[in-house]
Amino acid sequence: MPSQEIKSKNPLGASDEHMENFAAAFTKCFYAFMDRPDAKERMDEMEIKLKARGIL
Repeated sequence: MPSQEIKSKNPLGASDEHMENFAAAFTKCFYAFMDRPDAKERMDEMEIKLKARGIL
């Protein structure tokens, strides 16, 4: 019987451990950003820019 290769669930081909570490770091960074007093205004500005570029 041929051995079955375990495939990662994520499309980037990175290991699950790597993706968990990335998600934890991203979440920490996001919450640190949201603690800023001007976070809402900056998010609104970025949304406008992304819509203008056709990304959103």
